[in-house]
Amino acid sequence: FAAGDVASEYVDELTTVDEIQKWIDAVNARGEIACVNVMLMRESCCIRIFPTVLALAKNFGGKMAFARVIADADSEEMRKIVETYGVKEVPNFIFFQEGEIVHRFVGSSRGDLLGQVLSLTPDMPMPTGL
Repeated sequence: FAAGDVASEYVDELTTVDEIQKWIDAVNARGEIACVNVMLMRESCCIRIFPTVLALAKNFGGKMAFARVIADADSEEMRKIVETYGVKEVPNFIFFQEGEIVHRFVGSSRGDLLGQVLSLTPDMPMPTGL
């Protein structure tokens, strides 16, 4: 990740079910796969995988877009997000195409996450900087 890059330039932050759905619809309308990462800031595994999410977002623009939901807040909206998207463990990566969940990955392995993304975008070259 280059100095001066800002995470929000590559990974959108979403906080409500409505925001998530609008984002998914917009991304899918562009013909891209939408990946929503549900994470907890208090979990080190979620923090450790985030630089990989940033690198993927930077490398897969035009094919896949990334957003994250920081689900630490004990609020009605966070409970609604967790329930709506069936999140039981974090980090949780939910992939949407044409408005539907097409894949889900739970884990913090950089290699496994990259493999999941590449399996969904087989025409993409191997990204750099991972």
